Amino acid sequence: MKVGYSKTFPIYGKEEWEKNWLECDVSMPGDLINLSDEDIAKYMLNVRRVQYALKKQVEGFHYESNKAEEKKAKGVKAEKQEVKPVTIEDINSCKDLTVLVSYRLIVKSNPDLQKAYDEQYKKLSPKHKVKLP
Repeated sequence: MKVGYSKTFPIYGKEEWEKNWLECDVSMPGDLINLSDEDIAKYMLNVRRVQYALKKQVEGFHYESNKAEEKKAKGVKAEKQEVKPVTIEDINSCKDLTVLVSYRLIVKSNPDLQKAYDEQYKKLSPKHKVKLP
């Protein structure tokens, strides 16, 4: 008799799934019709043990095969630096128009920062050539 176990797992860091399947043959002790209830119970207990062993192998394989990807992804997350909030001093200290323009979307949500941005932008840009973005 074939006994199998399958489980579907999400692939770490992706929107994909993988299905792992493992099966093995469990030998039957002759004709089940002629066996006593006790022998059938022993056989079924053996089948359950085999299924549990297959389950452990399938799950173990998945977790072992994905450990490297998880560690790598966690390492990348740990390496990301915190983003420092923009201050009025940052805006006022800008001497380059390109750097100042990089703050444009950030300052829109704060009126004080927007005011400092507009003033610094006017200082750095030629009055007749560049319009305020």
